Amino acid sequence: PRNFETASGYIAFYFGLYVIAALYIFGLQEGWGKLDCIYFAVVTLSSTGLGDLVPTSNGAKLLCSVYIYFGVACIGLLLGSYIAGMLDERSRQAAYANQIKSCPNCLRIQNI
Repeated sequence: PRNFETASGYIAFYFGLYVIAALYIFGLQEGWGKLDCIYFAVVTLSSTGLGDLVPTSNGAKLLCSVYIYFGVACIGLLLGSYIAGMLDERSRQAAYANQIKSCPNCLRIQNI
């Protein structure tokens, strides 16, 4: 799909997937409501970790550890690739501008 051609599309997709996973994992395991699960996912993913919602059972604590690890790693990777893409685009534009400046025919056509 065209939505995934950019890093921002992947970020949105993985964030949505992360929130949906929170709904299933912690909604079923801890019995939290939907809004609590979404809140927990956002607070966890931003690595704020306020501590007002915490897993209580041992299984949920283990799942939460894995959930946090993969969530933060995935967002870091996606944001890094997003920034690298922006830098690549800028360098491509600069190279194109330099190519036009060094080409006498291109300059002549551009000035017409």
